[in-house]
Amino acid sequence: MNYYLYNFLTVSLGVIIPLLVERVKGKPTDEGFSLRDLSTVLSILIAYYAILFIYYNLASNEHIFYFFIFIHLALTLTLISAVARFTPLKGSIKRLLDFPRFKLSSASYIAIIFFFFYTSFIIFTSLESLTGRLEELGPTNLIMLEAVYKTPFIALPVFILTEIFSVGAEEIVCRYFAINALGQKLNKISVIIISALIWTLMHWDTNLSIFILGLLLGSLYYKTESLSICVLLHFLYNLAVLTMPFYLFFKQTGTITFSSFQYVSAVFVLQIALYHSVEIFFVVTGKIAGRNY
Repeated sequence: MNYYLYNFLTVSLGVIIPLLVERVKGKPTDEGFSLRDLSTVLSILIAYYAILFIYYNLASNEHIFYFFIFIHLALTLTLISAVARFTPLKGSIKRLLDFPRFKLSSASYIAIIFFFFYTSFIIFTSLESLTGRLEELGPTNLIMLEAVYKTPFIALPVFILTEIFSVGAEEIVCRYFAINALGQKLNKISVIIISALIWTLMHWDTNLSIFILGLLLGSLYYKTESLSICVLLHFLYNLAVLTMPFYLFFKQTGTITFSSFQYVSAVFVLQIALYHSVEIFFVVTGKIAGRNY
C-alpha cells in the first residue's frame, strides 16, 4: 500500500509543479501556453497511466492484449485532444515535424549518440539482473510476449504503431507544452530540469535513468523546437526496451546463444542505423529543417 501511496504522491507533485511556478513567477504572458492548463493536461496524463497501470494488473492472457491496444489508443487521442484544446498545436504542427539536421561534430549529435549509449547501458544492466528470471518481467511484458509470439504479423505491427502514438502524446505534453509554458517564466536550465522532472514523475517513477533521458530530450527540443527528433529518440528507446522480453525468452529456451553484451551492441548499432534512415527519409521528402545544428 505504501508503494501505491508513494506513486500517487509523486505524480501529484508533477501536477503541482506548474502551479508552483505560476505562483512564484506569475502567469505566463502567452495565453496559448498557460501553466494552469499544463497542470490540467498533466492530471489527464495521470489518469492515463493510472488506467494502464490498473489494466496491467488485471490482464491475464493474449486476448486481453488487443483490448489493451484499444484502451491505449483511446487514451492517447484524449491526451492529444486536450493539448490541442489548450495550445496552438494545430498551427505549430508543420514546424514541430521538421526534422533537424545535426553536424556529426556538433554537441547535439554527440548528445544523441550518448542517448543511445546510455539506453544500451540501461538495457544491459536490466538483462544482467533478469537473466534466468523471465517471470520477473511482469504481466504486461509476458502478455505482449505471448501475443507477438503467437501472431507476430498482426500483434507486432499493431503494437509498434500504438507505441508511436503514445510516445508522440507524451512528447507533445512533456516537451512541447511543458517547455513552452515553463520557458516564459524560467531560464533554459530550469526549464529543461523541471520538464524532465515532470516527465519522470508522470511515469509513476523516480528512476534516475528516466530523468537523465528527459534532460537529453528536453535539451534537444529547447534547441531545435522539433518534436520529430524527440519522438524518434523516445520511440527507439522504448523499442529497445521492449525487445528485452524476447531476448530473455529465446535465451532461456536456448533458441539463441549470443551474450547480453552482443545483443546490446546490436541494439546500439540498430538504433543509430534507424535514426539515420529516418533522417534520410526526411531529406528525400523535403521535410528536414534547412538549418544545421
